[in-house]
Amino acid sequence: RSQEFGIDIDLAKRITPDLGFTIGQGWTHLKPKDLPGVTGLTDLNTGLQYQLFIDGPHEALGLVGLNVGWAHMGRVAALDAPDVTTLSPTFNFGKGFGDLAPELAVLRPFAVTGNLGFDFPTKTERAGTANPNNFNYGFALEYSLPYLQCCVKDIGLREPFSRLIPLVEVAFTTPITRGEGAQTVGTIQPGIIWSGAYFQIGAEAILPVNKASGRGFGGIVQFHVYLDDLFPRSIGK
Repeated sequence: RSQEFGIDIDLAKRITPDLGFTIGQGWTHLKPKDLPGVTGLTDLNTGLQYQLFIDGPHEALGLVGLNVGWAHMGRVAALDAPDVTTLSPTFNFGKGFGDLAPELAVLRPFAVTGNLGFDFPTKTERAGTANPNNFNYGFALEYSLPYLQCCVKDIGLREPFSRLIPLVEVAFTTPITRGEGAQTVGTIQPGIIWSGAYFQIGAEAILPVNKASGRGFGGIVQFHVYLDDLFPRSIGK
């Protein structure tokens, strides 16, 4: 069994009101059982996203994108960073329930977000092992207490509870070609977010869905800064 600790930094910024880019890379310390630990950078990822539609009255939106995981940008041998570039077209969506009928008002703070995507490695093999094409899919279900307080019913919550958003995320990967014998892997991540005017803080547990996904469990802490709110006069407004 291995222990792993990592820090990831990601930047996402709009270039125009409908087009944005992302870039991210991580640093990881990996300690296999009974073996020396290794430390280094993980793979570099970049992407472009285009907003297909946004429907304010129905609280819905959709985006298409193309992500690229670049080869030879991390410690390939030690940390299993990829030695092959991978292209990943994606579709992301979100739906809030603020348009529900008045008798279902208690459900209005719910929202669902999801993502669908495929991985297409530019090489079919790596070190004699097949590189499969993968289908990635996942969603998050959240309940916004700030929305409940402001737009449904004030139930008397005060700071910091009035800014909390409980959520559950799930994510899966299924090989679809050159993946003979490979299983679907995935995680379930229950957690909570505190959302402020210019940033948010979140914490989630990471639970594997089956043995192929791992035998232990982990956790993640996130700190997000809203660049468009901090710098409203920047590009992409």
